[in-house]
Amino acid sequence: MKRNVSKWCNMVSFVLLICFVVKTVMDYGKYSSTLNSAPFEVWILVNAIYLLLPALVIFLVGVFIKKKRES
Repeated sequence: MKRNVSKWCNMVSFVLLICFVVKTVMDYGKYSSTLNSAPFEVWILVNAIYLLLPALVIFLVGVFIKKKRES
């Protein structure tokens, strides 16, 4: 069972990573420097907080579960 949990954690992390890339590309298509006061890097940072940070946490949980199972 724990083997499946670590695989699911890895898959969810990968999906969140793909979502980050897609969302950032879509935001770039909508971004206009004349209409937005914030630079595009701020949008990337917000996407990273919402998508990459949870992906990292879930990935680390999966690694922790896998290491705990092996020992």
